[in-house]
Amino acid sequence: MKEEKAAMKKTSSRMQKFKTWYPLFLMMLPGAVYIIINNYLPMFGIVIAFKNVDFKKGILASDWVGFKNFEFLFSTSDAFVITRNTLLYNIVFIILNTFLGILFAIFICDITSKHLKKVYQSAILFPFLMSMVIVGYIVYAFFSMQSGIVNKTILPALGREPIFWYNEPKYWPAILIFVNTWKGVGYGCLIYISAINGIDPSLYEAAELDGAGKLKQIMNITLPSILPNIITLTLLNVGRIFYSDFGLFYQVPRNSGMLYSTTNVIDTYVYRGLMQQNNIGMSSAAGVYQSLVGFVLVLLANVIMLLVTALVILPFVLLLMSSLTDENVLLANGYSFIPGKFSLGAYEYIFRSGDKIFRAYGMTILITVTGTVANIAMTALFAYPLSLKKLPARRVITFLVFFTMLFNGGLVPSYILWSNYMGVKDTVWGLILPNLMLSPMNILLMRTYFETSIPDTLYEAAQIDGASQPKIFTSIVLPLGKPILVTIGTFSALAYWNDWNNGLYYITQRTDLYAIQSLLNKMVSDIQFLSQNSGNVSSEVAATLSKVPSTGVQMAIAFVAILPIIVVFPFLQKYYSKGIALGAVKG
Repeated sequence: MKEEKAAMKKTSSRMQKFKTWYPLFLMMLPGAVYIIINNYLPMFGIVIAFKNVDFKKGILASDWVGFKNFEFLFSTSDAFVITRNTLLYNIVFIILNTFLGILFAIFICDITSKHLKKVYQSAILFPFLMSMVIVGYIVYAFFSMQSGIVNKTILPALGREPIFWYNEPKYWPAILIFVNTWKGVGYGCLIYISAINGIDPSLYEAAELDGAGKLKQIMNITLPSILPNIITLTLLNVGRIFYSDFGLFYQVPRNSGMLYSTTNVIDTYVYRGLMQQNNIGMSSAAGVYQSLVGFVLVLLANVIMLLVTALVILPFVLLLMSSLTDENVLLANGYSFIPGKFSLGAYEYIFRSGDKIFRAYGMTILITVTGTVANIAMTALFAYPLSLKKLPARRVITFLVFFTMLFNGGLVPSYILWSNYMGVKDTVWGLILPNLMLSPMNILLMRTYFETSIPDTLYEAAQIDGASQPKIFTSIVLPLGKPILVTIGTFSALAYWNDWNNGLYYITQRTDLYAIQSLLNKMVSDIQFLSQNSGNVSSEVAATLSKVPSTGVQMAIAFVAILPIIVVFPFLQKYYSKGIALGAVKG
C-alpha cells in the first residue's frame, strides 16, 4: 500500500508539475521549431562535405568520397588565402573596433552637453544601421575609376594619377578595414557608453577629491568597471573569428575577381562555390595643470567627436548630392559634395517610371512588417519562459539556443534545406523565413532583460491572485518589456529592411519579388556585366541592359532606400539604447 501511495503521489506530483509548466513550453514551441529547422537541421548537412552529391540519388544515398573534397580544396592556394584573409581581417577588426569603441565611448561620456551627446551617439551609430548594399554604393562613389571623388578630385589635387581601385588588390585591406570600422564601431561604442553610464558617479567624485586626473580615473575606474563587457564582446567576436561579414567582402569590392587575393574570405568563397562557382605654489601649479589638462581633454573630445561625426555623415551627404547632380555633369566631373549643376531628374525618373522601384519598396515594407511582427512574437514567447529560474531544463535549453551562435551547418546545407525541402525559392517566404525570423542573440537579450528588469515579486503577486502564465505574460511582461521589445523590433526591422542575402540566394526567377536592396544589388550586377562584356553580348541583351537606371538614379534609389531609417530611428533611439544596456550589459 505504501508503495502504491508513493507511486500515486509521485505521479500526482509530475502531473501538477506538468500543469504548471506546460503553458510555458507551449509558448516556446514556435521558436523551438524554427530554431530546429533553421539552425539545427542544416548541421546534418555537414555530410555533404564528405559526399559526391547527386540530387537524383538524394543527399543520403549519394556516394561517400571521404576527404577528397578537402584534398581538392587544400591542393590549391585557395584554402590558405581564404583562411589567412578571414583570420587576419577579423583579428584587426576585433582589436580596432574594441579600442575605438571604448575610446569614443569615453569621449562621448566626458561631454557635458546632453544635446551634443545625443548628436555624437546617433551619428556614430548611424552607419551600423545601413545595408552593405548602400555602403557598397557609397564606397563606389569614392573609388569609381571614371567618376569617383578620389580619382576626379583628390588625386589630381595631389598631382597623382588616377588609380584603378577595383583592379588593384593591394589597396583593399586598408579600404575594407576602414569601412568595417566606420560601419561597425558604433554598436560596440553604444554598449560601452551604456556600461560607463552605469558606473557609480561617487567613484569619480572620490577620485577627484584624491587628486586623480582624468587619465587615472579612466585607467583605475572606467576600464576596470567595463572590463566584463569588453571580455564578453571580445569572446563573442573571437567565437566567430572564422565567420566574416559577407556583405563587406562581397558588396564593397563589388565582387571584383581582380581583388580576390585580398577580399576573398571563407564566406565569399563558399558562396561562390555554391552559387557561382568591432607646497602651496606647487599645489596651485598642479591644480592649474589638472584644470588645463581637463579642459584640453574635454575640448579634444569634442573636436575628435566632431571629426568622427563629420566622417560618419559626409559619405551620406555625398550619396545625396550625387543623386541631386545632373547626369551629364556627374559623368563629366565625377562625384562631388558640391554638385556642378543641381537636378531632380533622378527623383523624377523614380516617381514617373520607377514601377519596379515602387514594387520593390512595397515588397520591402511587406516583408519587414511581417517578419518583424513574427520575430518579436516568437522571441518574446521563447525568452519569457527562459527568464524563469524554476523552469525545468532551463540551462539545457539556454545552452542549445546559445550553441547555434557558435556553430552552424553552413550556407550549403541551409540553402538546400530551404530551397529543396521547404520550397521557399522564388516565393515571398524566401525573403522572410530563412535566417531572419528568429535570432538566438535576440532571445538571450530579451531573456536577460525580463530576468533583470522585472521584479520577481510581481510574478509572485500575480500567481497568488490566480493568474495563469499566459495572463502574466500579456499583463505584466509585455507592458514592462516595452524597451526590449522595441529594441528587438528595431533589430529585426533593420535586418529585414537591409537584407539582400535572401534575395540573392532564394529569388532567382521572380524579379517581381525583389526587395529594394535586392533591386540595388541587381543593378550593380547588370552594370558590371555590361561593362565587362560590352563587346560580347547580342544587341537584344545590350538593349535590355541599357535600360538599367543611370548613375544619378542609382544614387537616388540608394538614398530613398535609407530614408525610412533616417526618419524613424531618432524616435526609437531611447528604447534602442535602454534595451541594449539592460539586455546586453547585464547579461
